[in-house]
Amino acid sequence: MAVLPLRRKPGFTHFGSLAILISALGIGFALPPATRAQENPSNIARTTDSSPEEAPFRERLRDYVARTALVPMRDIQVVEFSAADAHGIRKAVVRLNNSQPPVTNVFYVTSDGGEILRGSLDKLSSDPWSGDRDRLAPLVADAPATGPSDATVTLIEFGDFECPFCAQLNGELEQLRAAFPQSLRWVFKNHPLTKIHPWAQAAAIAGECAAAQSSSQFWKFEHLVYQHQQEIAAKTATQQLRGLAVQSGVAAQAYDFCIHSPETARRVQARIVDVEPLGITGTPTLFINGRKITGAVSLDSLKVAVETEVALTSKQTGNHTH
Repeated sequence: MAVLPLRRKPGFTHFGSLAILISALGIGFALPPATRAQENPSNIARTTDSSPEEAPFRERLRDYVARTALVPMRDIQVVEFSAADAHGIRKAVVRLNNSQPPVTNVFYVTSDGGEILRGSLDKLSSDPWSGDRDRLAPLVADAPATGPSDATVTLIEFGDFECPFCAQLNGELEQLRAAFPQSLRWVFKNHPLTKIHPWAQAAAIAGECAAAQSSSQFWKFEHLVYQHQQEIAAKTATQQLRGLAVQSGVAAQAYDFCIHSPETARRVQARIVDVEPLGITGTPTLFINGRKITGAVSLDSLKVAVETEVALTSKQTGNHTH
């Protein structure tokens, strides 16, 4: 990875050193991919009005993106341009609307607007994702979970029951749970992509109602929905989902009351809004002890991630996990 000049100004060197470090660590950056093993709808982002002095920065950023990403100017939207942090670095979030769903890229710009870094900035720490872990905790406190409550590793999945990539990943996550029965806790958070999946919202509500009866029944329901995903149609989804819920063992009368309660739908929608600050733009999105993983990921890679977390946590606490 390289730092690229927007308009280089003399006497600025520390950002180049940062780029060398990030390149050495192998941190990648994202430009609009031809394919992506993740469902990613158009998110509604808040665009704040920019002051007159900000206009040149934004214009230069759009010019840069147009040239490097080969995207028409009309399809480039700067949705965030933060103030400089203590190190003089500004975060810029740019949405590319030339594809469906749109692609969001994050850039870091020097405070003088002279240089730009594509990629991600993490703390150089043995626990760089502690902040995201803390932000996630209250958001998933009441979400269905399986595995020991004191497990060393918590895997949080933001999934959509209609998402084909989530269905593919589900089998791998079930194998992962079986491989680490004492070390792993798996939490599921509904994140229906209603712009592209016509029955995802109904499935999220159905999952909410199954979980309201018991966590074990939710996991049976989750497994059944992914197993029969290709058979479910938008016009008959309500009836099909009810059948799968009853098959998973839920009490039909309580389920029906929950499904038709406006409060259930409001609760599902509120939870989607709550996670916007985490930058979840598609499914599946995983967080392993706070580390964000998007798109396709192999079972072997997931095992390595869990094993690493177990080993490092044991090292930090002085405990030895077998």
